[in-house]
Amino acid sequence: MMMRAIFVAALAAASLALPAAEAKVEQYIGKWQCHMGNQPPPGGPNYDLWLYTFEMNLTGQGNFTANGKYEAASAGFAVPFVITDGTWQEVEGGVTGSGKWTNNGVPQDFHIGAILQADGTLIYSTTSGYGTLSVACKR
Repeated sequence: MMMRAIFVAALAAASLALPAAEAKVEQYIGKWQCHMGNQPPPGGPNYDLWLYTFEMNLTGQGNFTANGKYEAASAGFAVPFVITDGTWQEVEGGVTGSGKWTNNGVPQDFHIGAILQADGTLIYSTTSGYGTLSVACKR
């Protein structure tokens, strides 16, 4: 009887925590308009100048799709891209996702990560020797 009471108490506590966790994830579910690009450092190699402009859809099952355009400005081309089987997950304060798309028959990896801001946007920026990588998504 005591073990059953402990199990019921634990189950009740878990069910109380579940709506909060679901509510937290639900703030990411849906369609986002995104830009993700890299600006090379001054005097750096111009092949590091690129931009993705796309619509991303995050589902409650942890999947995402994306549809947009990839531009390699330094190479002078822009191509459409589609991701149909990406996956995403919530991380502390934001989201990460990955998937693949094909460019002229060659599979390309796609990774995105961003932090949820108070205004509801997803933002990320970091600088390295390759330049400044920036992500901005809004509903």
